[in-house]
Amino acid sequence: MNLTPFFVALHAEDMARQRLYRDWVQSAITPEEVDKTRRRLQCQLAFGTERFRQRIEEQLQHRAVPAKIGRPRKSAHQANANAL
Repeated sequence: MNLTPFFVALHAEDMARQRLYRDWVQSAITPEEVDKTRRRLQCQLAFGTERFRQRIEEQLQHRAVPAKIGRPRKSAHQANANAL
C-alpha cells in the first residue's frame, strides 16, 4: 500500500500512527454530522449539495432526498368541489 507522506509523518509505529489518524478524523466530524450521515446511509439517500442530489436522482432514477410525510394537499379547486 502506498501511504501518503502526511500519514507516515504522524508516527513511526503503525499502531500509534493509526490511532493518531483515527483521532484526527473523528475530531473533524461532529456527532451531529455522524448521525446525519448514518441516517442518510440507512435510508439510502444521497449526502451532499442540492445540485449533487439532483444529479444523483436524475442518473439513478431514485429518490435522493427524504419524501414529504403525509398525503398531498388538495388544490383549491378540489377542496371547493368536495365542499359542494
